[in-house]
Amino acid sequence: MKISLLLEREPFGSILAETLTEFLSSHFQQPFKVQWGTQPGGGEQTWLVNSRLNAIFLPGVTRTALEPIISEFGRSVTPWKTPLQRLYVELATRRPFSQPLADFYLDITPAVPDGEQFLIVGGNHKIRILHPAENAVYVICKKGFDRRRLTREVEIRHRAEALGLPVVPVIHASKKAPWFIEEFIIGTPLNRLSKSEDKINGLQQAVSALKILVEETEEIVSEEKYLFQRKNEVLRLIDQNNFLSPVARQKLHAQIEILARRKSSEQTIQTALSHGDFQPANILLVNPMVILIDWEYAERRIWIYDILVYLLQSRFPKGLADRLHQYVNNDLGLFSELRVFQDFFNLEQTIETKIFYANLFFLEELLLHLKENNNPLFFSVGSSLSQLFSELDHWIHYICNKHQQDI
Repeated sequence: MKISLLLEREPFGSILAETLTEFLSSHFQQPFKVQWGTQPGGGEQTWLVNSRLNAIFLPGVTRTALEPIISEFGRSVTPWKTPLQRLYVELATRRPFSQPLADFYLDITPAVPDGEQFLIVGGNHKIRILHPAENAVYVICKKGFDRRRLTREVEIRHRAEALGLPVVPVIHASKKAPWFIEEFIIGTPLNRLSKSEDKINGLQQAVSALKILVEETEEIVSEEKYLFQRKNEVLRLIDQNNFLSPVARQKLHAQIEILARRKSSEQTIQTALSHGDFQPANILLVNPMVILIDWEYAERRIWIYDILVYLLQSRFPKGLADRLHQYVNNDLGLFSELRVFQDFFNLEQTIETKIFYANLFFLEELLLHLKENNNPLFFSVGSSLSQLFSELDHWIHYICNKHQQDI
């Protein structure tokens, strides 16, 4: 998530300042002071913050350090916007335009040694400090966020690497420190590739890796037990969310009960370790291979979870209910990349089975977004969770009409 979006839900500036103060002081073995502001604050070293490019860098930063954001943002996901976006990226990363195009400033005292070699990047739960000269990326848990998520991600990535999946290697990790070091890799996300052939080839590689992950981590569990567990987790997080009114909580409770009582004809359900955020932006093409990045949401879920995240574009929740409707009714014309998944994705399920999986998928999505928003530092509900609640209304209306049920 870009800094511009993080600022809408959390005091990102103060979080960043505290995070970097702790990390830099520990890493360089001396006290550091970091301040965030809308104007330079007179520190020994002033860094530019471009929230739209999700980048923090010194005015004299090397082009090598900037290569990751040039590669990622130099091409728009909307083809006709690419020339303008490429121009903006070029201006925003070069003198004399980089400073006027910066939104905020980061003052650091004392100066970070060789700071021109670094690029700082924001994120949902982590701050990344990229150091191409050392072929390293420092991945740091944001101050006030759950450090256990970082530890779990490292463990899962080690497991994925052991299975032969294309992941970024972890160079060093300590159970005591709230950070780890991974290898520096530059790639282009699938959604920013210009050639459709490259996109399909990249997706085929990623799906092959996904198939290995499902097959090697498969676990059969009781359908009733799994539904009960997921339902209670979602309800608990709804009750803990301070931004929801009592009326909203009551409505959500009723809707969750409907999602959780739709059952398939089977008594068991297949689960597997999921990537958790299997979308084009997290599949990097590093010619000629792909790398799966951002495993921070990885955990055990229904085996079909990653497939539906990709096909239903669930990381963009608007319209999700309609896309679920299409999936249930085999109206798959809009899913142009479906054929890539057909080796291990069975389309010959009954409508009742598909509704069951769609309901369970919705529970999984709600759980992910509710966990994401269960942070006392946030001052508003994330836009994705708000949209997901709206889509839930549409989906409940559909399944209630389908089965003549009342909420």
